[in-house]
Amino acid sequence: MEMLYKISLGKTGIEQIKKLIKPLLPEDHANHSFNQEVLNDLGWTTWAVNHTQIFDHDLDNLLRGLKQLEVEEFFVIQTLWLDRKSLHIPAYNFEVTKQDFIKIQLDRDLCKDLTFHECLIFSQPLSFAILRTGQIGKVIYAGPPKFINEVKKP
Repeated sequence: MEMLYKISLGKTGIEQIKKLIKPLLPEDHANHSFNQEVLNDLGWTTWAVNHTQIFDHDLDNLLRGLKQLEVEEFFVIQTLWLDRKSLHIPAYNFEVTKQDFIKIQLDRDLCKDLTFHECLIFSQPLSFAILRTGQIGKVIYAGPPKFINEVKKP
């Protein structure tokens, strides 16, 4: 179930998401990363992978990790949109299913104003995040240890 709309998380929710990603300097394009201080405050760990697609075994692990967190839907936003001053950020909302994760990665017509190679995937309330940095071969998962342990299983 894809739907483009403006997230209205309220000031606290937007600020939490904005703090999760380090601010970019002009020369840092496509070099996004998580703010380690915020991750520490949340009690989260990270795991980086050297490929950009989430399919097959990786997708199965992700779905199991999200099931442990009881996440039923996720949002996708362009990381550059976090620089906006607005309390509304355009986002796509999806169900936590294999089909929806495959759809966001393969259907180029689905979200023409969103680049999935440089985006943030997260839940509300915030219980995990996946940062697709825009760099080839760099995706960073963040969340509680039980989520990360599930996602990185061999």
